[in-house]
Amino acid sequence: MIVTFRCFPRERSSALTRFQSLLGVGGMGEVYRARDARLNRTVAEKILPPRVAADSGRRGRFEQEARAASALNHPNILTVYDIGEQDGVAYIVSELIEGESLRDSLRRGPLPLSKLLDLSGQAAAALAAAHAAGIVHRDIKPENIMITRDGRAKILDFGLAKQVSSAAAAADETRTVTHTSPGSVIGTAAYMSPEQIRGDAVDHRSDIFSLGLVLYECITARQPFQRATSVEMMTAILREDPAELPETVSPALRPIVWHCLEKEPDHRFHSARDLAFALRTVSAVPSRASGTVAAIPAPRKRRIWVVILGALAMLLLALALVRIFEVEPIDLARYRLTPFATDREPETDGAWSPDGKSIAYLKTVDGTPQLMVRALDAPAPVQLTKSEAPVSQTFWSPDSSLLYYVLRAGGGEVWAISPAGGQPSRIFAGGLTSASISPDGKILAILEFHSEGARMRSSVLISSPPGAAARAYKSAPFERAEVSPSNRIAFSPDGASILLTAGNNSTEIWLLPYPDGGAPPHRLFAKDDLGLAAKASWLPDSRHAILALSPGLAGAPDLWLADLKNERGRKITSGILGYDDPSASPDGHRLVFTAVQNDYDLIQLPLAGGPPQILAANSRNELSPSWSPDGNQLVYSTDRTGQREIWMRNSKAGIDRPVVTPREFPPGTTTALADPVFSPGGERFAFVRYSTDEPGNHMGRARGRRRAGAPHA
Repeated sequence: MIVTFRCFPRERSSALTRFQSLLGVGGMGEVYRARDARLNRTVAEKILPPRVAADSGRRGRFEQEARAASALNHPNILTVYDIGEQDGVAYIVSELIEGESLRDSLRRGPLPLSKLLDLSGQAAAALAAAHAAGIVHRDIKPENIMITRDGRAKILDFGLAKQVSSAAAAADETRTVTHTSPGSVIGTAAYMSPEQIRGDAVDHRSDIFSLGLVLYECITARQPFQRATSVEMMTAILREDPAELPETVSPALRPIVWHCLEKEPDHRFHSARDLAFALRTVSAVPSRASGTVAAIPAPRKRRIWVVILGALAMLLLALALVRIFEVEPIDLARYRLTPFATDREPETDGAWSPDGKSIAYLKTVDGTPQLMVRALDAPAPVQLTKSEAPVSQTFWSPDSSLLYYVLRAGGGEVWAISPAGGQPSRIFAGGLTSASISPDGKILAILEFHSEGARMRSSVLISSPPGAAARAYKSAPFERAEVSPSNRIAFSPDGASILLTAGNNSTEIWLLPYPDGGAPPHRLFAKDDLGLAAKASWLPDSRHAILALSPGLAGAPDLWLADLKNERGRKITSGILGYDDPSASPDGHRLVFTAVQNDYDLIQLPLAGGPPQILAANSRNELSPSWSPDGNQLVYSTDRTGQREIWMRNSKAGIDRPVVTPREFPPGTTTALADPVFSPGGERFAFVRYSTDEPGNHMGRARGRRRAGAPHA
């Protein structure tokens, strides 16, 4: 039975709302299921009755929640539709979440690994969006994370802490105050960070600690600092470490949890975005019976590059690598993946120092790649170059005292600089694209390309000592017309060979003996379609190498472990990301590489002039927008829930919602929904559906077909 408690007049911005049932009552008000008559949708409405609103502390926290939540637009954060006051009653109208809380789920026991990684990754992405907007939640706990029926995590109660009387205080009590200045304590005892308990000023890293506590509980179904009283619990958080995680926990997940739970904020993940990325690297680990998914190509890409320090648990090379191609597929769950550099700017081309203490890499600064270096025990990198010309392809001197790099100026130049900084010096100038130094530091091998009429030609030059006039490498069957600035050259650790990756639309890998003039160069994997290859990294035995390959040009590159003697290889990465720029540590036990992820945002550019305006931006893709003729609606494609769907944005209210999803078609048949376009009158829109139920499919990708959809919000 529907009972009408009250009706708001039409002047209210969210139109007529009719209460249907009571959902819950708490210290901060009452929550009702209601019906929005104008938009014909069911919503949740939280009200703060006058008797509660008379408490200035509760009223302030209620208003803080409304302001914080309404300022955020993210699929994993509760969407606020309307806020206001009517007849002395403050209200918040939000989306109604059909599902259960994470707390309800945990009452049934620990979460399966796949579900844990999915939900925690969504929660971390939501916190990253909130932190980017300058909002710190301060009360992350299982009660404040809802799970929708379709498996989406939703964070609730931003800026809200529930107040209970001292008589009712228990292990999960929430302490509240009327302000959040240093010296105050706010949060739920079991999920407070150390700095919250001490009453210190808190920032986004406090939420990371709290989410780490939730992660621990999702794994074990128990709170990490469970004690009889709140005081004992908070004391344990300050002074003790949680019990060890079960041995069955994935080795890739274990360090992520401990990294969240560091007592000192500086020692935790630097951002929730870093945490979300680390969780994605675990979720990208394939099972032994994993399948493949064909990606839908897009016309333009903005790439976010992230350098990752992968502490790969490789077996000793002398014992394991010879037989690695004879055993079952490599189990990435044995690896520990640690984010190393995760700024929004492109970060690529990591290079491990020969002493194993530092990693150099390239970072785009103000649109130009610059050379960075960071010691493994240092919290932040140091920028070494401030060049107007782009920096590329960095490598170390054998004693780690110098960093070499290629400067894309004057046709290509090799420069050197101390990792401590200072004035760089030019070593070699010419039309070069890559260079490498011998293990004894006496020989500089150079890959040069130049034009001969309408054709491009590549050559390998030898400069000894480095900087001296160069001579051509003798016997050069690898010289060819098809070259690319991404081609690479690298001396082997024993100095007896030079590895060359050459080509443009397809890759050739050559092994060049050194000294030259004796045995001829040998082309490796000549019968294989290697796709695109950029960088290769030798392993210490001078027999094996890590290659970045995308065979057949299919999808993003993956890392491959290659036996160059027997010309066999095995893929060691797989997932939604691309993996590139490998560099093995001197002992061969760890690897630094670049992870690549596409990211599209919706940006509005006023034609009359003015700066661009971001309409929708997060860690997922929003693309192919189409305005309605009246300019009030924007329909677009997004994969924020996993598969590509069609969503609509109300430009005035700033509200986004799905309008066409794969669930509207036969299960398992729709791979993507894309390219929506409004009709001239704005009554309908058309879109393309990629599916598996079309004749003549290949790799699960179907011809696009159009279907009409209703555009009304």
